[in-house]
Amino acid sequence: MIKYFKKKITSSILAVSIATLSSAAFAADLEKIHFIIPGGAGGGWDGTALGKGDVLMKENLVNQVSYQNLYGGGGKALAHMIETAERQEDTLMVNSTPIVVAGDSKYTDWKQVVAAFKADPKSVKVAGGSARGSMDHL
Repeated sequence: MIKYFKKKITSSILAVSIATLSSAAFAADLEKIHFIIPGGAGGGWDGTALGKGDVLMKENLVNQVSYQNLYGGGGKALAHMIETAERQEDTLMVNSTPIVVAGDSKYTDWKQVVAAFKADPKSVKVAGGSARGSMDHL
């Protein structure tokens, strides 16, 4: 099961990386880009931002990259992005897609999960290990 989740997470990160780099290719004349990281230094989102910034610089797609770690989770970072949107035109927030199910799950979409929960709340098993206020928690 752990191997499956690692594979799914790796696939998700790869997809985000490709999308980020593809978008950046169309904006090759960017002077700068700023990453908002909804967590501490050394975490997964931090590594993702640092990796993307490094590639953007090495490929000469931007001239300057900066980073801002916001402790307190994704909710805090998202609120910051909304509050400062007008002056943060060259800013990206790193995030992840937190909802993952096993390949052999009986659920294939969110509507099925909601219907099962409404019919019998104890039949739907949910687990998580996210910090309060993080994007995964929200």
